[in-house]
Amino acid sequence: MLAPLMAVLIATGSVGETLRVPDQFAAVSDALAEATSGDRIVVAPGRYGAETGEDLPWRLAGRDVIIEGAGAGRTVLTGDRVSRLLEFSEGDRSVVRGFTLRDARAETAGGAVLVDGASPELLGLHFTANESAGGGDALLLRSGVPRVANCLFDRNGVQGPTVVVRAGSPILEHLTFHGNGGPALEVHDDASPFLHQSIICRPGARGGDAIGIRVVTGRGLGALMLEENLFSECFDGAVSIRGGSHPIVSDLRQDARSSGGMREGDPRFVDPGAGDFRLEDTSPARSFRGADAQLGAFGGRSPLLLDRSSAAANAGEALPRLLGPSVPNPFTPATTIHFTVEETGVVDLGVYNVLGQRIRTLHSGGLTEGDHSRVWDGRDELGADAPPGIYFVRVTQGEVTESRRVVLVR
Repeated sequence: MLAPLMAVLIATGSVGETLRVPDQFAAVSDALAEATSGDRIVVAPGRYGAETGEDLPWRLAGRDVIIEGAGAGRTVLTGDRVSRLLEFSEGDRSVVRGFTLRDARAETAGGAVLVDGASPELLGLHFTANESAGGGDALLLRSGVPRVANCLFDRNGVQGPTVVVRAGSPILEHLTFHGNGGPALEVHDDASPFLHQSIICRPGARGGDAIGIRVVTGRGLGALMLEENLFSECFDGAVSIRGGSHPIVSDLRQDARSSGGMREGDPRFVDPGAGDFRLEDTSPARSFRGADAQLGAFGGRSPLLLDRSSAAANAGEALPRLLGPSVPNPFTPATTIHFTVEETGVVDLGVYNVLGQRIRTLHSGGLTEGDHSRVWDGRDELGADAPPGIYFVRVTQGEVTESRRVVLVR
């Protein structure tokens, strides 16, 4: 499917020149200085940043150009922990696609990308290891009608939120959030975002609130629109409304695990520990609501280009690994959970259902450094048998939280 900007340019006969980096220009910022509306900047595989001569952030103010990398697994833009990467303003309708955006940092909101009064398209991007002191570790949307599609957000920030929508009506579709610092999405009451066919998993994994979507209310007239989304391990709630009520428009489905345009469940990523967020063949996100439409960044008409090997290479330093295997798994009637304490201190170990509700505490208190194990006998806190199904074992030590799936059969 043609991006709206490209479709308009073709229809009006305004398709411009193709500028190549680094063949013709040493840096993308150099090509931008020469580009005019309708031009296409093609960026070869490689790592780009201040060391390669990039003047960051790239500022797109009414430029209406296309910047195209060779795919998120091959073309990387880094802020080296000191700079934001992209800023859009003045009604800009540029298209940016096919990059990994990593190691950005901003002292204000919008760590990697800031959209202010513009309607760009951000397509097939991998946001990782970005931070902001003011919220929106990966992305801040202040107004306009931007489209963000087929993007992966992982390991961004410490407290979050990962994406902040202050105003406007952004279209957010086929996104995958995993293991970010706080809530995946924060929506303010002047905003009316549409979240479609996306996966939110393990928010708050690095110290923030484990909330899927946080809504901040006031006197605005916005509404949150949800359609066909999957939430997993949102231990503080899939949607949290702060400060009052807020309209939510959705494809409400009447069953125990789906409402408000969302379903609770395990997406079954291939190997998230190795940075592979593709879906297993048995994933419920492959056939959501009985439709043949895969959720997340690797679904839709233009799936994210990020294979397993390149994902692992771009993942940077992994989070400390606390949880080992649970044996047996699947299990009946009991399973032994192995975990490692990095240093002597307070450790919390609990079992949660797919709705994010804590049903059993296995340990809460001090432990010495080293390997430990606890047995879960398949019962809840009151001693009643838990129903068969998928559960999550979650361990927290300090600012590090990890969880693993276990399956109880009867």
